[in-house]
Amino acid sequence: MQSWPGECLPKISLVFTIAACMSMKKKTHCRHRSLHYPVRVGVLCDRSIDIIGSTIFGLDINSYEQPDNKFRKLVTALPTDNRLMAYMQMLVILIPSVARMIFSLRLPNAIGAAMLAIVKDTMEQREKQGIVRKDMMQLFMQLRNKGSVDEDDSKTWSLETTDDGHLKSMSLEAITAQATVFYFAGQETTGSTAAFTIFELAQNPEHLERLQNEVDETLKQNNGQISYDVLNKMEFLDLCVTETLRKYPGLPMLNRECTKDFTLPDTDYVIKKGTPVVISLYGIHRDSEYFPDPDKYDPNRFAEETKNYNPVAYMPFGDGPRICIAQRMGRINSKLAIVKILQHFDIEVMSKRELEYEPSGFPLVPKDGAKVRLSKRTTLAQ
Repeated sequence: MQSWPGECLPKISLVFTIAACMSMKKKTHCRHRSLHYPVRVGVLCDRSIDIIGSTIFGLDINSYEQPDNKFRKLVTALPTDNRLMAYMQMLVILIPSVARMIFSLRLPNAIGAAMLAIVKDTMEQREKQGIVRKDMMQLFMQLRNKGSVDEDDSKTWSLETTDDGHLKSMSLEAITAQATVFYFAGQETTGSTAAFTIFELAQNPEHLERLQNEVDETLKQNNGQISYDVLNKMEFLDLCVTETLRKYPGLPMLNRECTKDFTLPDTDYVIKKGTPVVISLYGIHRDSEYFPDPDKYDPNRFAEETKNYNPVAYMPFGDGPRICIAQRMGRINSKLAIVKILQHFDIEVMSKRELEYEPSGFPLVPKDGAKVRLSKRTTLAQ
């Protein structure tokens, strides 16, 4: 299977406008609520569904006003599949022969078929009607048509086919697989990162005040407009998201395979070549050897002037050639959600506590949501 080419990743800034538009829908929905109310910030996953549906699959979705839309129904069926996949991953690690036997059965995949139908319908409609949209589906189409994505942005957002008019550089199945990977990488993890950050800010009012002031001041300097560049100017926001990903890594473990025999230090135990290895990111990120006072939410541990951690141990998106390809997009979407909430709402803590997690979820998801109290701000940064 072809993988998503690295040269496409800088184009993320060009699809930022779509994500911002989706966040405006979330803000509008929240502002219609009462002045002062508790909220389960885990509902940010709804916003993630809308953003991913729009930026990747090219769909215009509003999960707040139309909760029964086709795409939302499809993706909300995934928690059951996620649990099954979690069990399958355990089989792959513990009893690989049984896992291979199950995979060889090629059981029907209704969700995969539905995803393929969405991609096929979207691409056919664009080809027939000459529709061009600045989203990842357009990049996939150019990759399929030409075998590469143009560095020249004026050519990237165009409708081009191969010389003989046939699309053959990348199959629909491969495109669907890539788009689905982006979905899995971004939906629940993006929403959870924003939710965990808002929850921790409510628990730590000194950080909340500093970040809200930064958001207000940065927006004031830019006429209240949020762009990709404006978002990157918010340095404390970046520190907060970085610390959230340290304390709550979206995917709490990594799967790797031993490439050569390795003897564990100070033991006689040898990990044989080819052995599947599970690495606990959650455990590493909560280890005081690498991160002093690991249970404390401290964004300043990542600041240059007060740096206090082992950078080798920080890998919320994995590391090496298999590092999460959607990490930039995920961080941007999480930041955008946080900024929109802080721009329009004050946040209050509902209870001082450590969060519990859903035991069956592979992504780290707060159990019963991460609840805070929101109050509409009377003065907004313009």
